Amino acid sequence: MDAQTIEPGLDIGPAVAKLRFFRFAEFVLVFLTIVSVPIAADFFLLGDEAEDLQQQFGSGFSPGALTLATVALVVAIVAGILTYRAAGKLRSGPLRRHQFLLLVAAVAFLIAGIIFGMQFERMMHRAMIIRAVPSASAMQLAMLQYDIGFSMTSPAERERQIAELQEKIAQDGLEKQAKAGAIEQAALPRIALAEFNVGAAIACALGVWGLIAFRRSPLGPGTTAMTYLDTMEQERRKQTPPRLAGKPIDRTRGLLFLAAAIGVLVGQFWLPPLNFALNALIGVIIGAAVFIALFRAKQYLQISADSLLGKDKRAPILFLRSFSDDPKVNAAAGISHEGLAQLIDFSVETRLADHFMGFGPFIAVGSPKEAVPQIGAARVKLSDDEWQAAVTHWMETSSVIVMYAGTTHWVGWELKRIIEGGFTDKLIILFPPVLPFPGFWQTSWLKRQKADIAARFERLKAAFTGTKWADGWDVTDPETIICARLEADGSIAFTRSRRRSKDAYDLATKIAHLGLLGLDPVLDHEPNGVPAKP
Repeated sequence: MDAQTIEPGLDIGPAVAKLRFFRFAEFVLVFLTIVSVPIAADFFLLGDEAEDLQQQFGSGFSPGALTLATVALVVAIVAGILTYRAAGKLRSGPLRRHQFLLLVAAVAFLIAGIIFGMQFERMMHRAMIIRAVPSASAMQLAMLQYDIGFSMTSPAERERQIAELQEKIAQDGLEKQAKAGAIEQAALPRIALAEFNVGAAIACALGVWGLIAFRRSPLGPGTTAMTYLDTMEQERRKQTPPRLAGKPIDRTRGLLFLAAAIGVLVGQFWLPPLNFALNALIGVIIGAAVFIALFRAKQYLQISADSLLGKDKRAPILFLRSFSDDPKVNAAAGISHEGLAQLIDFSVETRLADHFMGFGPFIAVGSPKEAVPQIGAARVKLSDDEWQAAVTHWMETSSVIVMYAGTTHWVGWELKRIIEGGFTDKLIILFPPVLPFPGFWQTSWLKRQKADIAARFERLKAAFTGTKWADGWDVTDPETIICARLEADGSIAFTRSRRRSKDAYDLATKIAHLGLLGLDPVLDHEPNGVPAKP
């Protein structure tokens, strides 16, 4: 390829795109784990009644099949719990374990789905037979024409017997309809469970494929994303974090919110049966309430900044950003899949915190408008007279400075202090995603994103005017750039991805961090971050 056609920067987009299948499977597995817990519990409770149900509804409730389905669900639940513990993390070890867990979960869900589907088919067949087989009264009525004694009775007696049999036939028909309807009613949840489980098995299989494809996707000559993740994992193991964790921000409030969430979830099982509209309304209210309670619990149970800095004596990692770039919590997300997704993997900042907390206390100045703590970096509340001196001190003592490129006056002041203080050798610049996510208005959102990143680039160009990096910001397609690291020779190592997902930011940050540590596994960058020809 001609050198003039090479886009400056390392493009991680194709590799990260594969992870969307894995993240979807991860979300599905965690969601169905939550759903499967009460289902498995019901099956355990039905264990002693399986024989009675078998007699009532036919072979749909075979005790052996019930046991196998329960075991498969338990295996899937265990896989889901283990998956949740590492959900939203982009590390080599968990990714390899996820590949095995998703495969196990796919098999377990498939077994459970097949069993539920077979139960549904057998129960529906049983209901069809009940409706189709004539009753004894109908057979007796049909045989009257061959009964010599019946033909010898008086017309009035014959009419009376026929009327009695017809009345009995009608009564038997109602009983058959009721019994068949009861079996069909009991069968309907089975087909829903079968569809959900088979769908989950397909999602988990796609997740395994996406994970394998990600691990094999090249980022450069002889390099894959896993090469960088393995190198970063080796550095993480060399760290010596404090043995004892710090104190939560507010343990009491956190536990109260957690108890409230559990109470609401358990309490819904005692609600009386209602019509569809009321059930839907209550479901919306419960979903929003549980989401807010769990999210508040997560916020208050974070380690406080004072406790973190008191326990962890390693050099801090400073996080600088405009308060307007802080992720927002939307209570409405609690009634959709976004609620669970945010509880599992809230924001880019939570990814940054998960990574950098392994290398030192990840700290930031807290917004004075925050009524409750933000999830992510440990916030330090400072007055207007304190924060500039504190930030300058942290710039000097930190091992890494992570900055969201911004357009506000104070972000410009912080960038100026970094340049004047000579702290550019530990700076990672990220271009945050435009919030909120596009939804159905993707075209409008893409225009906002392009304009937003262009404005951030213009502010960076102005800040670096007169420095050796001034010309490095003249790049094509700046809207694809998500991360930048300043090289000592005046070049800028960019990382690009058209898919601005959390995984993209996570991987780009880890690559930049390795560059700061001088541990880039393979690539040597030429000016503007163009990979050198092998």
